Amino acid sequence: MSFHRTVRRRLGTTATAVAAMTALTASQAPGLALPESGKEKAAASDDVVWTEVPGDDVYHTELPPLRSPKPPAPLKPGKKPNPLVARAWSEAGIPATVLAAYRKAESAVGRSDPGCGLPWQLLAAIGKVESGQASGGRVDARGTTLTP
Repeated sequence: MSFHRTVRRRLGTTATAVAAMTALTASQAPGLALPESGKEKAAASDDVVWTEVPGDDVYHTELPPLRSPKPPAPLKPGKKPNPLVARAWSEAGIPATVLAAYRKAESAVGRSDPGCGLPWQLLAAIGKVESGQASGGRVDARGTTLTP
């Protein structure tokens, strides 16, 4: 007898849950939409008038001009970077060792493919996204990252 009571109780609980979900789902359904004739549709789309609301620029905010440091000039082949410039840029968020690698890559690509025009700034942006500037500049003497 207890088996039948348990089954009946579970069926009752399941039926209640199904009824509740049906009621909740039906309340979210869109109302019945009758199809419009083609003529009414065309007239409705032609009559749309877009108007500007006066004073609708409340969300417009003027930003102050961006004052970023002037990037150093590209290195000429065979020339070493100025350590003061490298230090200044390392203080701006790029570790000096990593910056030197970006500059070296820029000059190497400039020699091998002069038409490429790959700037070190683009390499730095990719390096920041892909590896966090080599995990904050944690590289060995050859430029290999110390942490994967």
